[in-house]
Amino acid sequence: MPFRLRDPSDYQVSVLKVVGTNDVGRLGEIEALWKRKLMSRDIGLNRN
Repeated sequence: MPFRLRDPSDYQVSVLKVVGTNDVGRLGEIEALWKRKLMSRDIGLNRN
């Protein structure tokens, strides 16, 4: 079943990395890294 069709109560969120003020300029890069590690684009959770 596609993720978007599941009950929202099945959705869980976790903090993967705490980013300090020194890394704020790298947020996009850090987010992209985690999307690759978790393969979230491949399974349709992230289009960007």
